[in-house]
Amino acid sequence: MAITQLHSLEFDTVNGTHSSICKIDDTHFMVAYSGESNNGFIKTCSINGSYEVAVIDTLEFDTSDASYTSLAKLDSTHLVVAYAGASSDAFVAVISFDANCDNLALVHYLEHDTSNCTYPAIYAIDSAHIVIAYGGVDDDGFIKTFSTGISSAVNNSSTLVVSEGTSEFVGLAVKGSASRTLTVAEATAAFVPFPTTVSNMSNKKFGLKDRYEPFRISKRVY
Repeated sequence: MAITQLHSLEFDTVNGTHSSICKIDDTHFMVAYSGESNNGFIKTCSINGSYEVAVIDTLEFDTSDASYTSLAKLDSTHLVVAYAGASSDAFVAVISFDANCDNLALVHYLEHDTSNCTYPAIYAIDSAHIVIAYGGVDDDGFIKTFSTGISSAVNNSSTLVVSEGTSEFVGLAVKGSASRTLTVAEATAAFVPFPTTVSNMSNKKFGLKDRYEPFRISKRVY
């Protein structure tokens, strides 16, 4: 089998860096990116039966700065985006859209780290809870859980337990499972990926629930 390009759309003719894409349903997706003046933009798009892409709506969700965007779908009318905003601080924002994937609007946001934020990766545990991994102060690795503020569900405090850890963050990704076990894949300065397993994610208006700084050891270079 071979990969074949089916269609191409230039969705921003000024700037479109630090892009992150996420599926809404079989015929719609969303993309977050740094646009003009490095401001934060989100677009909802449609895909027809011939896999042609068209933009439905655009929202400028941050007029200061938005780098390293990472997107996740919360439910049928909400998405969440993690990114580095003004002064490279860490932000997370909830965005709403209607049943037609139109009328994007900022619901609320949180600045959760005023020291540093690089390469954030976000995962939606459910519609009311998310987890973010990112490089924080001194490029150390941090994992945080949050409630999103779009559900009235109340749960016990969460606990993060790291089974394996490595060194400084250069890049990362988060993968979840139904058992609420997360795997954070990070690349060290030597660009060697190492997994960090986080378990016991039993619980997750926008407030920080728990944070764990899993590693700060000498770099592994092979």
